[in-house]
Amino acid sequence: IGVPGLFDAASGTTTFLTNMPGGWRGVPVVSRLAEALDAPTALINDARAFALAESELGAARGCETAVFVAIGTGVGGALILDGRLYLGSSGDAGDIGNYLLHAVDVSQEIPRKEVVDSVVSRTAISAEAAALAVKRQAPALRKLAGTDVTDIKSGDLAEAIRRGDKPVERLVRSRARVMGAVLSNLVDFLNPDMVVLGGGLVESL
Repeated sequence: IGVPGLFDAASGTTTFLTNMPGGWRGVPVVSRLAEALDAPTALINDARAFALAESELGAARGCETAVFVAIGTGVGGALILDGRLYLGSSGDAGDIGNYLLHAVDVSQEIPRKEVVDSVVSRTAISAEAAALAVKRQAPALRKLAGTDVTDIKSGDLAEAIRRGDKPVERLVRSRARVMGAVLSNLVDFLNPDMVVLGGGLVESL
């Protein structure tokens, strides 16, 4: 079972799932589903489930080395190295959402905390798009989803662009360029056979 958040793999219990109501704290997912399905059951991070599925059955089938990035509410990632899912020493390898951007403000020597997730995720983009809607610079988006960031989904961003909201298009393209730069670095570093993009934002846009 692919879950978007923290869990205890040994007990099969969720610790905290950011995007689920109440955070799904302490939910024994494995024991409940194993009993209901009468089948062996285990938990895995949703981005790593995406990587396994694509490497076994989808776009990266047959690739020895591949990078996977899922862009939606957050940004997740996973790696296939030598034909196998690579987890790293603590099981978190591939977590590209925490990739640090602009680690130091060179003009003032002040450390910064911008990470991919806070710039490229649908949540981050929706927050800036909501500001455009508030300022009436994105009339189509304002009509589609209003000005509350929690109501602006990936499909709304895509439809607003189709309806001519150029500021929203420029916003999305600017974030895509950031993601492209990050992926370019990973390609240079890992030399993968393929990069596979997925997630709600990618599917919509």
